[in-house]
Amino acid sequence: LLLAGEPDLPASLAARQRQWPYLFAYGALELLDEPCVALLNSRDVSNSGLIVTDALADALARRDTALVSSTNREAYQAAATAAKRQAG
Repeated sequence: LLLAGEPDLPASLAARQRQWPYLFAYGALELLDEPCVALLNSRDVSNSGLIVTDALADALARRDTALVSSTNREAYQAAATAAKRQAG
């Protein structure tokens, strides 16, 4: 749980003019200070949607871009698998 104004908040979040009272986060928060892209899918993601997610995540990971993935389990797995192929 991240609270607005905390001293250990990633710089990219602390610098925002509009802040939230709290934010749930998981993972390596220091990556939020690097170039990053969020990949979001619908709850009922299709097979073609998973293929596109995989391709996008793979291309982004090749460019050392941190992936902020969706909470959809299948879509998250597709993005994480693609990033892992690139040692990310």
